Amino acid sequence: MRPLLLCQSPDCRRYAKVRHLCLAHAGVTAAENYVDPTIRRMNRRRKCRVDTCWSYARLLGLCTHHGGARTCHAPKCNTASQAGGFCRTHGGGVKCRVPGCSDFGRLRGLCFAHQPRPSPT
Repeated sequence: MRPLLLCQSPDCRRYAKVRHLCLAHAGVTAAENYVDPTIRRMNRRRKCRVDTCWSYARLLGLCTHHGGARTCHAPKCNTASQAGGFCRTHGGGVKCRVPGCSDFGRLRGLCFAHQPRPSPT
């Protein structure tokens, strides 16, 4: 398994995806040709059907930003749902698996603070 790398842009806490940068700092031209190897083979090339969007389609051929996400089950809430069918505000999402930590788990059940860091060489 490859080590997790952070974006090299100053003060950015996102994970690097393209040329040691997160998708926000890599720009849309890099994201256009990038295929994330962690996405299942069948869905790798499914882009959002909105012409100007390069995000991956989630539901009905649309990305989360263009309506391709299930919404929160709470009344009058239109936010995209997380694990459990609710948005994070209404109790959805996965908490960090470290006992006593109340942050949301981001990768492998761990929050950003508890992610293993690559040792400096």
